[in-house]
Amino acid sequence: MSLPFLEAGTLVIQASFSPGQSVRVAPRVSTMNYMAANPNQRAGQYADKLTNDRLLKSLGFGAISAVCALAVLYRGPLLIMSKDPVSLALFASAAVFGSLSKKWMRSSKRAMRGADSERTVGKTLERAKLGHVIHGLDLGAGGDADHMLIGHVLAVVETKTGRGEVSYKDGSMSAGSRTIPGDPVRQAQRQAAAARRYTGQWANAIVCVPGMTNHPFRAGDGETIVCSEKDLIAVLRSLPQRLTSHEADAAQRTLLAKTGRT
Repeated sequence: MSLPFLEAGTLVIQASFSPGQSVRVAPRVSTMNYMAANPNQRAGQYADKLTNDRLLKSLGFGAISAVCALAVLYRGPLLIMSKDPVSLALFASAAVFGSLSKKWMRSSKRAMRGADSERTVGKTLERAKLGHVIHGLDLGAGGDADHMLIGHVLAVVETKTGRGEVSYKDGSMSAGSRTIPGDPVRQAQRQAAAARRYTGQWANAIVCVPGMTNHPFRAGDGETIVCSEKDLIAVLRSLPQRLTSHEADAAQRTLLAKTGRT
């Protein structure tokens, strides 16, 4: 599969590579003009909501665990030794709810890190001024599309948290020694397919891992580009132009209208 790169000026370089093969990208100059973007939602807002919801669950389960533990103390810890059924039930409840509280607290911290990554990528996209940038768009493809760029291309950017060399094989993505939950490549492809159905325009699928240290590469039969936050804009600029500014404006209006964001 080939990906065209347009250097500043008129020199065009063709680089061919297969899925999983790294590739260097060169910046592309965009001369298109766009209406003012209407993101209607800030980057990381959905992840922030998950963070708060999971934190509340953690605090709720923690409170129940504390009440059960206090009840055990009030009745007398020695009753546990004598196998008092009520004390044993309270003790078990304190342990179970305490475990649930820790589980949701860990989940809340993961969502918080995800929100930070989304904000980082969102700001990078907005500063680049390559077109309309919409965050957290629900396309009915499971979850939300973290970011969508509508400019010379239509691109869905899914953000994942990780640091180190990123690899993808058999539906599993890892960053350094950590496995990223789910199948990020398949997730990006689902969101891109939904964007294509809404707009009738081709949508590129991109997975951005801000802390990724290796070069961008293609995954998922070559349909999805995986890159770091520092390479993201160069990757987007390297994609061949598919939309005029009028088509980009129309695609933005369609997406916002059909997803109830106007």
